Amino acid sequence: MNLLENSYDFLNESLRAAVRAEEAPHAWKFAVLHIVQAIELLLKARLQAAHPVLVFENVDSPRRTVSLTQAVTRITGAAGIALSSRELRTIRKATQWRDQIVHFEVDLSPYQVEAVYSQLFEFLTRFHNDHTDLGELHIKIRRDLWDKEAELIEFFRREIVLYNGVEVPRTWPAEVMAAQHDTTIELQGKEFNRLRRGTDWPSLSEFPCHDCGIVDGQLHVFGCDMETCARCSDSSSAVDVFGMKAPLMQSLIREKSLLLAKERCMTRFAAI
Repeated sequence: MNLLENSYDFLNESLRAAVRAEEAPHAWKFAVLHIVQAIELLLKARLQAAHPVLVFENVDSPRRTVSLTQAVTRITGAAGIALSSRELRTIRKATQWRDQIVHFEVDLSPYQVEAVYSQLFEFLTRFHNDHTDLGELHIKIRRDLWDKEAELIEFFRREIVLYNGVEVPRTWPAEVMAAQHDTTIELQGKEFNRLRRGTDWPSLSEFPCHDCGIVDGQLHVFGCDMETCARCSDSSSAVDVFGMKAPLMQSLIREKSLLLAKERCMTRFAAI
């Protein structure tokens, strides 16, 4: 089976998992994992269509295929496909969710997961229809899954809104504003002022936070993986993610929860 056929198979398995999640919410993790895999395989298939060697990490030694991140770089570079900032944010979100599910713990409501899933499904549909000559993605979806497909399309139109240019669930703007009142954070008995975006390190002010949608001057929503640790912030502790500087707290918050992130932060750095 080729990359494209595999992508369609993962998509259909993803939709089946989404159907099961109606009765068994834990099935959402399989729905998300499968749809992210479908996205990665579709991007690789598009690279392969542009030139067969583009799908390999090393074009001079074609053995291993590119990662999702590398696929995006090749798609926008070598293949010459212009992806919007909205599409790039969705791919970042896909990578983050896959990593969180596979390597860490995810504690979100079924509604939040469905909201993210609908965004991933919408991206896959749009990319397939707009950036390939393969026709409508709908015809590749099994007939018994058309009801779920229709539900996702309706959910996306009804529940997903644009906030500061970022697609978020319609309840998210209220969470952002509520987060602005939580100006401090307690770490092992000590209280610290949370850092507002743009004051912790220079940000790309024309772009909102790709994870929680805030702009410079605002506080991140708790749990956002782009918030800098209020205690140990240091440009030397940043790591590079998709060509941007991301805080050390990103890896800590992902690990299990904000609480564990606090504990790890306190043990990793000397007391102030």
